[in-house]
Parts: sequence; structure tokens; C-alpha cells
Amino acid sequence: MTLLRIVRESDIAAAAGGRVEVRGTYAPCHVTARPHPTGPAIHAAVELVDGTRVLLEPPYLPSAHRSDAERATHAGRPVRAVGTLLATVPEESPGAATPLLPCLVDVEVIEPA
Repeated sequence: MTLLRIVRESDIAAAAGGRVEVRGTYAPCHVTARPHPTGPAIHAAVELVDGTRVLLEPPYLPSAHRSDAERATHAGRPVRAVGTLLATVPEESPGAATPLLPCLVDVEVIEPA
């Protein structure tokens, strides 16, 4: 089965809810309500050609904490990530602060593109 390829924000709406391939630049990032986070970024996103970021897993899940090895290997480099695309991060609980960003869940692979 051929996967839909996500490379820009306009690709997201039609593919949301499906298994996709996201291609872009691996970007470690802080996902926090704090105005000036400190320490290493433990989350990551794939930055698409138009600057849109697709988070790798919802930030409140342990699976969103990317390993040091993964971040060191891929940071700033082109990657291909496969998983299920959500148009926005699901709420952790009603009223909880949740980033309004697309998100890849059930990430199967992250590899050089």
C-alpha cells in the first residue's frame, strides 16, 4: 500500500486520520507552557518545507520524549517518519493546555530521507 506523503501544511487535512509518510527536517523542540524553557529539548517534530511542524507523538505521552541518540542522529537533517497523522494534538484532559499542531502518532519509523 502506498502511503500519502506529507510535505507541506496543505497536505494535512486530506490525510488526517490515515497512515502517512511525513518528510521534512527533524527538529528537536520544547513543548511547554513555560515562556523560556531550559535544558535540552526532549520532544521533536518534523518541519515541513513551508515551516509547519508535525509533532512526533502527543507531548504528554512518554513516547513523545525522543531519545538522546535519536535527536543526535537526526537533528537538522532530512527525515522520513511513518505513522498515523492527526490534524491537531488530542487534548490530554478537558481544559488542559494542548498545542494546536498536527501530530504523528503510533510512529513506526524515523529514518534519513
